[in-house]
Amino acid sequence: MTGEFTSIGKRVPRSDGRQKATGAFRYMTDIPREDRLYGALVHPRCSHALVDGIDVSGALACPGVVRVVTAKDVPGLNRHGLIWKDQPVFCDRVVRYSGDTLADVIAVTPEIALRAAALVRVSLSPLPEVLTPEEALAQGAPAIHDGGNLAAEYSFAKGDVADAFSRSDVIVEETFLTPYQEHAYLETEGGAARPLPGGGVEIWEGCQNGIRAARDLALILNVPEERVIVHSHPLGGGFGGKDDLTLQGILAVCAHACGKPVQIDFSREESFLVSPKRMPMKIRMKMGATWEGKLLAISVHLLGTCGAYACYGPAIMSLALEHACGFYLFPHVEVAGELGYTNNSLVSAFRGFGNVQVNFAVESMMDMVAEKLGMDPVAFRRMNALRPGVRTSYGYLTSPSVYADGVLGKLEETELWRDRESFRQSAPKPWLKRGVGMAACFQGVGLGNHCFPDSARARVDLREDGTFLIAFSNEDMGQGNVTTLQMMAAESLKVPLSRIEAVCGISGQVPESGATTASKTTYLTGKAVLGATEKLLAAAGKALGCGRDDLVLDDGGANGRPWSEIYALLPPGERSWEGSSEFQYVEERYDFGVHYVYAYLSQVAGVEVNTLTGEVRVLKTEMIPASGRVINPLGFEGQCEGGAVMGMGYALHEDFSVPGNPRGITRNFQTYLIPTMADMPDIAVTAMEESEVTGPFGASGIGESVAVTGSAAIMNGVFDAVGIRIRELPCSRETLLREINGNNKKTER
Repeated sequence: MTGEFTSIGKRVPRSDGRQKATGAFRYMTDIPREDRLYGALVHPRCSHALVDGIDVSGALACPGVVRVVTAKDVPGLNRHGLIWKDQPVFCDRVVRYSGDTLADVIAVTPEIALRAAALVRVSLSPLPEVLTPEEALAQGAPAIHDGGNLAAEYSFAKGDVADAFSRSDVIVEETFLTPYQEHAYLETEGGAARPLPGGGVEIWEGCQNGIRAARDLALILNVPEERVIVHSHPLGGGFGGKDDLTLQGILAVCAHACGKPVQIDFSREESFLVSPKRMPMKIRMKMGATWEGKLLAISVHLLGTCGAYACYGPAIMSLALEHACGFYLFPHVEVAGELGYTNNSLVSAFRGFGNVQVNFAVESMMDMVAEKLGMDPVAFRRMNALRPGVRTSYGYLTSPSVYADGVLGKLEETELWRDRESFRQSAPKPWLKRGVGMAACFQGVGLGNHCFPDSARARVDLREDGTFLIAFSNEDMGQGNVTTLQMMAAESLKVPLSRIEAVCGISGQVPESGATTASKTTYLTGKAVLGATEKLLAAAGKALGCGRDDLVLDDGGANGRPWSEIYALLPPGERSWEGSSEFQYVEERYDFGVHYVYAYLSQVAGVEVNTLTGEVRVLKTEMIPASGRVINPLGFEGQCEGGAVMGMGYALHEDFSVPGNPRGITRNFQTYLIPTMADMPDIAVTAMEESEVTGPFGASGIGESVAVTGSAAIMNGVFDAVGIRIRELPCSRETLLREINGNNKKTER
């Protein structure tokens, strides 16, 4: 499908790939700065307490210590937050989790700062700790915030669910538990800030929305927004965990207070302590169907925690409820979700946020219902899948580009699914059991109609030498979006990719394109880039005495004139153009948000279970994503492969233990296990390139959906291998071995 294009569909290495692969790439903490000071943060040793006082005299007595910064040094609003500004930059009255910051010790070296930070004495009056959402929402629970512990609640109902269940021939009801998950980005939080003459700051720290960070920092410093410059690109991974302020507020206040550049770098342990996680959930789900295989009703209740502050919690719960029916059609629906504050780590967006948790439940349940009906699990899903022009279970119409049935049909054609019986029989030892599982999902592209306004702007400049510059704010956190947008611009202008330069992630110098999140950059900012190039082409046509449609483009210019000559023909004000784009939304409004554009995906996984040790290995997996035209197959495959491994980690390895131990027992990668190269399965990707009719060149988003289906596909494979249904993640060796031994004892009796 690439013959009609000159750039799109080509396998293009990322523009920063060689530097990153060789280690030559400079991140924010690699940039040398003259005359800088270093900060070390002071965190509480409990997770809920009143702050009675902070004694900094011991730290100040240390040679080399310049200042100790606390809440009293914040010149403006001592609060920030993605949805509600409820999180302090520096704790002033109440400690709500052990990652809160009480003070920052500023010294001439990082070693002195760390030693002196240990000498700060904090007087705290302990308050009762609330560590689970059940505790938080119980009557009479200690209040974490003045308004109580209920952070958000949403619900939806359609039809008569009770009557539908009474008419169902098969009913399955289960409870599923999903854990915290650490983002585990390669680059920990770190950066620097310097004060600007006349007030304000300039900050270097990687984040996923530098322009929004600049707005928040202006409030914190009580200065005009134009007095804050944020360099948010590059960043070494984010996955949603760097969407809110991390260290920027602290850096800004410290640079302002000291009048000198200040740098702070987190260790991995401090990052684990402070950073947000994937939201844990308790999911109660009930499904009913007829003997013919038609779904009749679903009931879902979600219980989650946002941790100590709202952060992204309400949006995550909203997205979870939106996807709680999967892409299946239920005539009768009731769903509800509650979100409680606790004294645990806060939670933030994390690749497939909300959908990952409920998809594990939905796709496990679909297999369980199919088994009770004696139906093939894929055929059962196809019978009940969303179709183009059909309203969802909640009653709204999506984009016509609905590929639910398509990704399921393609999954049936995969070698692993087609030959699954041979795969089951191929285990080399009798104690090794093999199984094949599958799962499918759709994933809303963008933030939906319940969150922030979701729009993007981008600029294209024609330069005197006939090259082009595109500018946008979306940071590249490793997914290669800079290269993708360069390819789109090159395709639109019909010039070689080498003639397109890109700049991003500098507040005040680039148009606002929104956050780098929710699989939206290719779709939304791509449309804005094309809007800008079209305006430039229209101006070029006018300068050449013709209309836009009469332009004949080649790799050097238009209508036989090189772009350097066209530059001279254009008035100065017509050499730079800005394009904009906004998501289309559905007309219906619910408690929670919904989307118009979705990406669709199915995944099949072949697993091997060692019944002697409980170890589960994923041997093979194949993904079938339908997310519109593939702009760069090389980047597309990398996103899919990364998502497959991330889903595998969530299913089998990653267990961030928080409840019952507010300081955390999972402090680094010695105790928090993520998949390594040795765990990598054989991964195949078969893209369905059917166009997303509303997208740029027919493209959509891919980054979220590829991380959604892994846990369900793998756990369905475990059931296929050993007949044990896992309802709580991660599926550790100990958990599975206990289940296997329990089953064996039942068999013996």
